[in-house]
Amino acid sequence: MPRLRALALVPFAAALYTAACDTHAVGIDECRSIEEARCEAARGCDDGLDSDSKQADCERFSRDNCLHGLPLKDTPRASDVDSCVAAIRAAGACAATHGVDTSAEGCPGLKGTFTKPKLTACLVVESPEYSSECAFLISEPAQAAPPVDAGKD
Repeated sequence: MPRLRALALVPFAAALYTAACDTHAVGIDECRSIEEARCEAARGCDDGLDSDSKQADCERFSRDNCLHGLPLKDTPRASDVDSCVAAIRAAGACAATHGVDTSAEGCPGLKGTFTKPKLTACLVVESPEYSSECAFLISEPAQAAPPVDAGKD
């Protein structure tokens, strides 16, 4: 009978362990989608990712790095992530076709709204938050509640 009681506590212990180890990371899968697109697109930007093994290393690093999630308050919408991924891929393809110094404004697949002047296609791959499609990546992070003053009331 004690063995049955111990087995009955297993789900409770598992739930407690899971809750205690939660990182509260936001957008892990979304981060991985974006970073995977960046690793693919970087090949067109002559970023030293000229081989499949180097691209795989990039993807492996970004997969682990994304365990921290995105520095956002809420998980971004799937449509926003899809637009961002498409823009990154378009920028990489544009750089591969037209050269690494190609202006992002002239790239097909990019809306042409950028927060940084004279942005190249490769800079969109490097810092996608400068494009309108990925601007959600620089949203305000969640702010901690102000400390409570124990001396009042």
